[in-house]
Amino acid sequence: NYSIPTAVVDSGGVLSGKTITDIVTGDGHACVLAGGKPYCWGAGGNGRLGSGNDNNSNVPVAVLTSGVLNGVTITSIASGSGHVCVSGDKGGNSRAYCWGEGGSGSLGRDSTADSNTPVEVSTTAGDMLTKDVQLLASGLGNRSSCALTKAPDNKVYCWGDGSGGQIGNNSASNRLVPTAVISSGALSGKTIQNAYVGNLRACALDSNGESYCWGVSFPGSGNTNAVVASPDKVLTTGVLSGVTVKDMAVGANRCALGTNNRAYCWGANDYGQVGDNSLTTRTIPVEV
Repeated sequence: NYSIPTAVVDSGGVLSGKTITDIVTGDGHACVLAGGKPYCWGAGGNGRLGSGNDNNSNVPVAVLTSGVLNGVTITSIASGSGHVCVSGDKGGNSRAYCWGEGGSGSLGRDSTADSNTPVEVSTTAGDMLTKDVQLLASGLGNRSSCALTKAPDNKVYCWGDGSGGQIGNNSASNRLVPTAVISSGALSGKTIQNAYVGNLRACALDSNGESYCWGVSFPGSGNTNAVVASPDKVLTTGVLSGVTVKDMAVGANRCALGTNNRAYCWGANDYGQVGDNSLTTRTIPVEV
């Protein structure tokens, strides 16, 4: 173990000469995008390194690109606890691909089986079908993922574990294929520009800099229900009055970053993770 930052060692040379453009971490593994391709290292159980086996690796290894990723230029990457997903362009189409632990349907291919090589997220079943994907979201502690599609569809679709309502379809059931997050109600008429997934929770950010959340407890609207299974608008009175949100982070809690470069958080606060110098649970945003 290391208590200070330590350089990743590329002893196999797979990252040589490549520019790393993104990095994600999961439960015992990490992955990067470099030169439009994914590379992973760490725990290999359930096939989460995507290298064709379940072996651990303490240096980066290339995710297999000879199958469904052949000819695909990867544009986004996301990691859950035991699975990794990417989206990428091939032949003018942008699709999603996942590998690793398939329990609860986290690979989105109408199955709960694991896969140690990338598989395509279903384009023949579920709600997303052949729509083009612009970005993916997943998070540590999660067996689910979400995708934001390109215009003109511009909707969020989620799959996998739904036990906390994080699929956003007004249920707490698992979904083996992409399922549309309810776009009526709070999301009606909104143009979504980003999506975020954490531990049994998810959020979306619209083009006006307003945010919407769903899943386990405290979506930021003051709603205290244990499960909020469809999008709920984060309260924009109080500390977020007049604030445009430009980015979010979702884990076991939720936080927002404003264009004023200030941070706002809400949710459970037993360790002070809301950052407001208290240990009081916050059902609406407070400024860090």
